Formats: sequence, structure tokens, C-alpha cells
Amino acid sequence: SEEIIEPALPSDILLTYYNFLSTGEYEKTYDLIFQGENSISREDFLEKIENIYSGIDAANIEMSITEPYDEDTGILHYNLNMDNVAGKIMFDNWAEF
Repeated sequence: SEEIIEPALPSDILLTYYNFLSTGEYEKTYDLIFQGENSISREDFLEKIENIYSGIDAANIEMSITEPYDEDTGILHYNLNMDNVAGKIMFDNWAEF
């Protein structure tokens, strides 16, 4: 597998993750989020994530940070937009680092 350059900031990690999703580089998403901590096997993860995103015909995935990273809580808020088989969806979410 190709070596991943580790993003330094939580916002960079999240942006990189969604960039990999939008280009179908599912293997790189696993490498990015499960470095040294393998609570799910690579094969199981790749099968699940590919089934989810290809199953809904996800396309044009765009993510934007909506609030600065909170170092005290480890939370980063973001908005996700994507086209899928049912149309365009948009939602706010958060990630914990």
C-alpha cells in the first residue's frame, strides 16, 4: 500500500478523508483513520465503506468546516453535501479527534 502523508491538523485530516471518499480512494481512508489502531479489519472496512458510498451512488462529495476546532473537547464541526441516488443531501455533523 502507498504511504500516506499524515495531515497535521484535525481540519486537514477531515478534508483529506472526504477528498479520498470523493475520488473513491477507500483504501487511503482506512490508512488515514486507523493508523496503528485496527478495531476493524482493512477488508471489512473497505467492503462496508465501498458498499455504502457506491450503493447510494454518492458523487460530488463536498465538505466544509463550520466552526474552528475545539481543542478542549476535541470536536470539529463540519457540513457535508453530496449527490446520491435520491438527489442532493446536506447535513451538519461533527468529528472527534
